[in-house]
Amino acid sequence: MTFADVKNVETVILKYRALSADDKLTLLAQLYGEVAAEIAPTVSQSNVSDDGATNLVKQIQQLSSEQQVDALRGLVEGKQSEGETVLDEHPTKALGELFTGGENSSSFSTKEYDALSTDSRLFFWFQLAQNLGKSVVGIPGDHMPNERVSEILDLVGTPSVEDLVSLLKKTL
Repeated sequence: MTFADVKNVETVILKYRALSADDKLTLLAQLYGEVAAEIAPTVSQSNVSDDGATNLVKQIQQLSSEQQVDALRGLVEGKQSEGETVLDEHPTKALGELFTGGENSSSFSTKEYDALSTDSRLFFWFQLAQNLGKSVVGIPGDHMPNERVSEILDLVGTPSVEDLVSLLKKTL
C-alpha cells in the first residue's frame, strides 16, 4: 500500500482531526521539520508569495511565546478569534498595559487566516516551520511525540513531496 492510497490518506486525516491542539502542532512541526528542505522548492515553484500569509507570520512573531502557542492552538482547532487584545499574563504588567492603553499587548485574529487559500495556508505553515525555535516558539528539544502522533507519523511514512503537500493541504 502506498501513501497515496485514498484509504490511508483518509485514515491519517481522521486521526489528525482527533488529536488535541498540542498534538496537531507537534505533528505539523515534525512533518515540516523532516521535509522542509524538500518542500522549499515545491513551495517556491507554486508561485505563492502571499502577503497575507507573510503578514500573519509577522503577527505571530510579535506575540510572546505563550501567546504564540495560544494563537497556533486556535488555528489548528479552527477557533474563531476577533483579534482581542491579549494582555501580559503577569497581573502587574497587565494592569500597566491597561493604563497605557495596551501598548505592550498583542492581538491576533483568525479571520485573516480563514480567508487564506489552501496554498497560502501551506505557505503560512511552511514559513512558521522555518522559524521554529528562532522567532517562533519551538518544540522543546526533549519533547517526544505521544503514541497518537507517532502512529500518524508511522502511517505517513516517507511519502513523496507531492503526496505530503497534498496531505498537508487536506489537513489545513
